[in-house]
Amino acid sequence: MAISTMSVNFVKQNTVELPGSQFNQAGNKTLTDELITCFCDINRSHTAQVEAMIADHPDKPLLVVLNNECPFDPEICLYYNVVSVVTSTDLIRHYQAIMDHLEKGYFILSPELHQPVAVRINELKLQRAGLLEYRLKEKIKSTLTVIEADVLDHLLAGYDTTAIQKKLFYAPSTINTAISRMLDRYGLHNRAELMTFLFKQNWVESYQKGDTSANDNTAAIL
Repeated sequence: MAISTMSVNFVKQNTVELPGSQFNQAGNKTLTDELITCFCDINRSHTAQVEAMIADHPDKPLLVVLNNECPFDPEICLYYNVVSVVTSTDLIRHYQAIMDHLEKGYFILSPELHQPVAVRINELKLQRAGLLEYRLKEKIKSTLTVIEADVLDHLLAGYDTTAIQKKLFYAPSTINTAISRMLDRYGLHNRAELMTFLFKQNWVESYQKGDTSANDNTAAIL
């Protein structure tokens, strides 16, 4: 089957060669024979969908396909099984070229997804330099009590109960009760799980110290 010039140019511009890929199969089976395609639903966290697919097929290569309106978390690219991430539009337009390049050990990332990756790289740089902080998104705060929102903001900033008490003048029992209620509400067991839950639900935004504006493109932590 002939591949169009447009598709050839697409894969040239949006692939990185990964020689010695663990999924290059010996014998009769090829990568595309083993490939599992995960079509992510915009109404669910695609991180959760990828994790569920990996749990069901732990030894299979995974092609993640995102609806064009689906927000992209770049860190799903770090999953061992994920061999490429493309939009549904690109998969339809360039299917054969994408399959051919996957077989050769290339990682393909649709151009619409490049900007979130660049944003995440910048966030990691700021985080390493101690210049990046996190807080709850305002729309999430409106679903919580004032105490719950205050406590979560300070937990995200790295404060423990004693430090929150000094900053907010809440009694330790008040702080611990607020945390316990949220753990029960979301079916969680401890503060670490609560922090991970907030990021996975995309309820957190990042900002630079001294900057009052926030970045809504904060990537979820896996």
